[in-house]
Amino acid sequence: MASPLRIGLIGSTRGSSSQLTFDTIKRGELNAQIVLVVSNKGDAGILERGKNEGVKAVHVPCKKGTPRAEYDAQVTKVLREEGVELVMMCGFMRIVSPEFCKDWEGRCINIHPSLLPKHAGGMDLEVHKAVLDAGETESGCTVHLVTEEVDGGPIVVQRVVSVEPGETPETLKAKVQAEEGPAFVDAIRKSPFYREASPAAKFLLEMKADPEAGTKLGDTPLQIAQRLGFQETVHALCSAGAPLRPGTPSRARSASPMPPRPKSSSSSSPRVDGAAVPSGYPPPAPRRGAPPVPSQPRTVPRP
Repeated sequence: MASPLRIGLIGSTRGSSSQLTFDTIKRGELNAQIVLVVSNKGDAGILERGKNEGVKAVHVPCKKGTPRAEYDAQVTKVLREEGVELVMMCGFMRIVSPEFCKDWEGRCINIHPSLLPKHAGGMDLEVHKAVLDAGETESGCTVHLVTEEVDGGPIVVQRVVSVEPGETPETLKAKVQAEEGPAFVDAIRKSPFYREASPAAKFLLEMKADPEAGTKLGDTPLQIAQRLGFQETVHALCSAGAPLRPGTPSRARSASPMPPRPKSSSSSSPRVDGAAVPSGYPPPAPRRGAPPVPSQPRTVPRP
């Protein structure tokens, strides 16, 4: 069974673009788990979002004057303690150090509210204003790998929106932001470290996040089996079918009683598995260890 990709979420704001990733995981549609949320701001909404999702949320404060590499080393330490495999930056208002980029090379993605390389380096509404000022007819968002060059890493995913006449920076921001969640999910699936779940694993993912079935995020397969009934769980895993809900009949084939043994016939004809052997067939060979079948006396006609 492919283990879920362990994601560390980093941000300085509300992190609203990360919500679809949480939701997609809960629906069992993404073989991943956000195991940690980190922020440089103690009052950042992204920390509260993580807590609401049952995820460990950590504030890593940055004292004024702290060297960038020193702070980033603290963040890396926290991420590694949780076994993070992929770092997901969502509204992180800091430029990371070369050391951080090296530590997480190819394993750190960031989202930018423009179609990079256009308007790289800008932030929030200033990006959307720059798009409108340039008279562009389309905009969008970009998920890219984080490198030492700000907003200059390899592009992983881009999603495009049209710029309509009369658009404002605020309306354009709302349109672009609606595409950021799906872009993150697409980028996670494209990661070389992402492991697609087997049908059985998908069943477990769905069960872990199914309140109707009494399961919750973080349940182990054994806990799920105990909650749902071990026999039904095993059947669902083997058949890779839809999750079974409590109170619904199991699709597992019930063990039917052995059919009654046919009544013995008064006929002296030999029988195989309860059925009479037609005339002319030799009698069945005796089974190993079984007493020999008594031979019938032969009547030889007299000349």
